[in-house]
Amino acid sequence: MLDWSRAQVEIMHPGPYHRAIRSVVADLAATRDGTMYLGTSISGLCQRYDLGSDHDLVGRSAPELVLADGRRLAELLHDGRGVLLGDFHVEDDRLRVAKTEGPAMLVRPDGIVAWVEGDGDLESALRRWFGGVLPG
Repeated sequence: MLDWSRAQVEIMHPGPYHRAIRSVVADLAATRDGTMYLGTSISGLCQRYDLGSDHDLVGRSAPELVLADGRRLAELLHDGRGVLLGDFHVEDDRLRVAKTEGPAMLVRPDGIVAWVEGDGDLESALRRWFGGVLPG
């Protein structure tokens, strides 16, 4: 984040190289790869929190998934509860459960993946993030 802030200041600061830097950034932004790089960097989608797992999804923003009933994962996160995806039966007001075709996963209320099937113990993840919700 500090590098991004410094780069923005340099582009706005009238110095001997600001026009050249601004031109290079504009050229980069005009390409598909450049747009993707800038978009994911600014939005935070490329960020990964260290949640103690080596799984590529854990600690990242949850992917945009279409669930078995046709809803999107993002719809389930609007009410500020976590989401447990998979074939589970849980009754807890802190957590929503939905079936998906993909791997089971636990998504925190902020949209960050906290657990993925095959990567550690679900009960431990539920205790850590939701205080002991246990699947039935």
